Amino acid sequence: MSLFLLKHGDLVEQAMNPLVNRLVYLEDALDATAGAYPFPKDSQALRELAWIFEPYRRFRISGEIEKKDPDSFLSVITDVEHRIMRHITGHGLEILLDTRFERLGGGAGWSMIRETGAQGRTGAFSEGIRAYVSVRERPDGRYTYTIGRMSPFIRFNIVSMLARLNEAEGTTDTKDRWGGGNTIGGSPRVAGSKLTPEEVQTIINEF
Repeated sequence: MSLFLLKHGDLVEQAMNPLVNRLVYLEDALDATAGAYPFPKDSQALRELAWIFEPYRRFRISGEIEKKDPDSFLSVITDVEHRIMRHITGHGLEILLDTRFERLGGGAGWSMIRETGAQGRTGAFSEGIRAYVSVRERPDGRYTYTIGRMSPFIRFNIVSMLARLNEAEGTTDTKDRWGGGNTIGGSPRVAGSKLTPEEVQTIINEF
């Protein structure tokens, strides 16, 4: 989204296109709430977003994102850019949301989930989950984790948890490590995590 706005400044400089304004608002709300802003999951707006960002969602869920192939990344960015342009010129499509997820565990006030659908976090929110750890096993046997809460008012201290998880990870890398902000964070982006879901669950519950 940011790349599109920078590349097509002439279309957005004066905020004249209501479809651009709406799209930026929706994407901002979802980004600020770890992908789970309380829009009705059957809303047309979310079906339109699902179509626009389908190449990225498919890329992330499949695990291809961990392979770090530059051509694959460029292909996803290009595909999404084309879909944004079609959307704001009135030629976009929409698809049904796939909100499936599995509840793997958790603790008091939080759940560990596996997103089996591209909009699994939306499904988790609709079932009352407000703080979560999403886990995905990587092809190399390590794990990718996302830790989120739907707002800063949910009692789930992500920043402190990230520090504790870094201790458990034992990494000396100052860049590729557990990190993030106060509403969303995650495991090392490149190396992934050696911690199993059971270990992460225990660490968070003890914390």
